[in-house]
Amino acid sequence: MARKLVLVLVLVVSVLSVVGAGVWAQTRRDPTSTTTAPEVLSGENVGVRVTGPADQKGNVPGTLVVKINGRWVDVVSTPKVIGAGQ
Repeated sequence: MARKLVLVLVLVVSVLSVVGAGVWAQTRRDPTSTTTAPEVLSGENVGVRVTGPADQKGNVPGTLVVKINGRWVDVVSTPKVIGAGQ
């Protein structure tokens, strides 16, 4: 009888450990790491404006910016079509 009780106790603890590990793995790492104001990581005239928090892999989304007259301005790229004969 005592052996069955120990076996059930070990089984319950094992199941709770697996469920706890699964729940812990699904939670956010740092829920307080929200970006409130745009932060620019930059050199003197070129930088990257951080647009959101890091993802699971640690990648941080950003926008390329340049400094014009003391203000950070988003870089806009206009595609140019070049013909085959040029």
